[in-house]
Amino acid sequence: MSAISPSPLRRVQSEGSIAAMFELQAALYPKRPAIGTSAGVLHYDQLNAAANRQARALRALAAPADVPVALLMEQGSAFITAMLAVLKAGHFFVPLDPTVPPDRNAEILRDSGARWVISDAAHLERAAAIAARPCEAINLDAQAAHLRGHNLRRSPMDSDLAYLLYTSGSTGKPKAAIQDQRSVIHNMRRHVRAFAITPADRISLLYGCSVYGAMRDVFNALLNGASIHTYPVRQLGVGRLARWLIDERITIYASVATVFRQFADAIDARDGFPDLRVIKLGGEAASSKDVDIFRKHFADRCILHCGLGSTETGMACEFPISRDTVVPGPMVPLGYPIDDLEIRLLDEHGNEVRPGEVGEITIRSRYISRGYWRRPELNERVLSCDPDNADLRIYRSGDLAVADAGGCLTHRGRKDFLVKIRGNRVETAEVEAQLQGIDSVAHAAVSARHNDACELYLAAYVVSRDADPLPSTLRESLAQRLPSHMIPEVFVFMKELPLTLSGKVDRQSLPEPSAERPCVRTAFCAPRTAVEASLASVWGTFLRYERIGVEDDFFDLGGNSLTAVRLIDHVNAQFGQNFTLAILLRAGTIAKMAAIISGEAPHPDWSPLVALRSGGSKPPLFAVHPGGGNVLGYKDFVAFLDPEQPVYGLQAFGVNAANDPHDDIPEMARTYLRYVRSVQATGPYHLGGESFGALVAYEMACQLEESGERVGLVFLGDAWSTNVPEYRKWRFRLSWAGYVLRVTPSEWRKLFLRKILRRDPPKSVKRYVYADELHRRNSEAHRRASHRFRPRPFRGKVTLFRAGRYDHSVGRLQHYFRTPMMSWPLLAAGGVELYWIDAEHREMMHGMRAMTFARTLQACINKSN
Repeated sequence: MSAISPSPLRRVQSEGSIAAMFELQAALYPKRPAIGTSAGVLHYDQLNAAANRQARALRALAAPADVPVALLMEQGSAFITAMLAVLKAGHFFVPLDPTVPPDRNAEILRDSGARWVISDAAHLERAAAIAARPCEAINLDAQAAHLRGHNLRRSPMDSDLAYLLYTSGSTGKPKAAIQDQRSVIHNMRRHVRAFAITPADRISLLYGCSVYGAMRDVFNALLNGASIHTYPVRQLGVGRLARWLIDERITIYASVATVFRQFADAIDARDGFPDLRVIKLGGEAASSKDVDIFRKHFADRCILHCGLGSTETGMACEFPISRDTVVPGPMVPLGYPIDDLEIRLLDEHGNEVRPGEVGEITIRSRYISRGYWRRPELNERVLSCDPDNADLRIYRSGDLAVADAGGCLTHRGRKDFLVKIRGNRVETAEVEAQLQGIDSVAHAAVSARHNDACELYLAAYVVSRDADPLPSTLRESLAQRLPSHMIPEVFVFMKELPLTLSGKVDRQSLPEPSAERPCVRTAFCAPRTAVEASLASVWGTFLRYERIGVEDDFFDLGGNSLTAVRLIDHVNAQFGQNFTLAILLRAGTIAKMAAIISGEAPHPDWSPLVALRSGGSKPPLFAVHPGGGNVLGYKDFVAFLDPEQPVYGLQAFGVNAANDPHDDIPEMARTYLRYVRSVQATGPYHLGGESFGALVAYEMACQLEESGERVGLVFLGDAWSTNVPEYRKWRFRLSWAGYVLRVTPSEWRKLFLRKILRRDPPKSVKRYVYADELHRRNSEAHRRASHRFRPRPFRGKVTLFRAGRYDHSVGRLQHYFRTPMMSWPLLAAGGVELYWIDAEHREMMHGMRAMTFARTLQACINKSN
């Protein structure tokens, strides 16, 4: 391997733009990796050329230079390419997170005034749904395929702004901090000095693309010839993060402290991280426990970097920790101010405090945010020009700190109500505004509290209009309006909120949340066995309640994904299990979990028919299992259906070890219909399933129709079949020629290796992951069945639910069939009713997407009755 020279910072001091600095790195290191994702690697010359083509397409649109260009894509190559393209075209951008509710993105879009939303094929429909005239959604990559890839000539009209980043706002609406290119470049250079970044570095990208941490990590890599490697924590969790860091040879890791703690809990004692040399913790205060974790698991040469930073300022203070660094007290200090930033601690009258006294952190520099987009009144209070020097700005952070005699700062909380929850900035006023928009809530206050692990969580204090609503009902309402980190974990119901003499909420008098069991959907049921008693103790420790009933649901008790990680790790260790987080969706009570741990034998009257919800006045819905055979996952969406809607799941015979799995879909359909008719003797029948289960349900519908029965509804959950006559025609092979023109460079590389060179994926990548041996044999039988299945025509209508996020293999089929309805219009004579769900294939009917899916499905059922 050839030697790599240090980062050429001195050679770019005169370059005034991010685009010019990146182009220099592309010229110096054209064949070095720039971006690494699960889809493959994009080299600097490939990334530069792709961004140039998109920049030319953007310039052709004649977008105004004084408004931002919005980006709506997942973290990864497509987003980074589009980001660079906007800057190369002389514009600035505002990133949107596709995982937050559409209404919030629509609000950001309206506030920014963006005229264009750049998206990719997977998110274009979502972008179009939130774009209101004159704003327009476009797939820039598709428009740029025929354009030239060499660098653009700089325009005298190029914007010197870089981006807008939206954070939670105290008025109940998000606000955007403006960053110019000079500040971005200077912040990058601070990190180069702190981390000694060189082109040899491989930097992690764990943040979502709409936050400061993502911008920092991307520019730290791409403006220094290093590579950025994406790992979507929200989709994959932290269980595989350690292995990924080792396999990808990551040298600089960056995340919020909470993610670091969860990742460290999942580290195997045998894991080593020979390449990792810097761990950057941001977003929230680090504790001495984090330092202990760092010293336990990482090499002596590795540095833990903590400090103070924000969207408005970038890195402002640093406190690097080596193995020998002394950390006084339970919290890690913010550290010492960096060069080119002046930090002063001021009292409430604006006077500088003495060492040892608490004051508000104010930062004075020319390298901080220009202000808040379209918020002049906020700029006057928080981010204003220095009256003595127009080139300097002063940021009033709202953070309180104390400085020792040597100038080291230690955090002392907030002076306002902006807090950081799991690394995300939250204005509690925005959560209060959304809470008070719920009909059953008369008044609300939201406060941040510390748990036993020194982590912040949100507690909501609610005065209800009539009877107190269930906390789960309030969470479900808020989930339609706010991201998950802004939803309170605890709800405290009060007759009235305490007030000050001036009539404001007296937040100091809000009580600490009680350790008593909250009001939940079920009556209290005490533990009945030793296993249930042990589990109740574990659950109580992690959920902070002294008493938990064995029938109480984990999420009704305020559990979240971070709590779940700790709880499941502890249960696995104590009971010798191998549970994943999914167990809390499928067996989310102590009673169900205890039954699994105890190894209770199957009921002698085992049946494929499982009552997911019995009773109710409506005709029943029958849901066929997906591949693998289990129907317990369907409880997610069943919970959101009409209470009068009975639902029966059909689980595979193979989930019972005494029965062999079926590998023939017509046979499965005939067998399952016998059990269906034991519940409902005559039609109309409502049935469907997810993925493989949809194929079985379709065959069941055909057999019912053949026997003279009426089918009211057959829903197909993101499923299709290629075993239809049209698929066998010669033009299917020719469709490759048209499709490859739409494939991105990283996707094309993967396709070329697998389809042209016939190279298998790396052995470390497993296409199928099985829960146990029963799951493996069922899945293999179901794959054989789907490969052999030849769907026949159906005289009725089918209702198709498609996952909005799909890979190139699905895109190719969609391109071939020339419709997102795929093969179904060729089979269903009554037509196809199509609904998109904003999720990946495996998420569409589960978790946070369950409510959207359930409400749409229920409307379809009601319409068919």
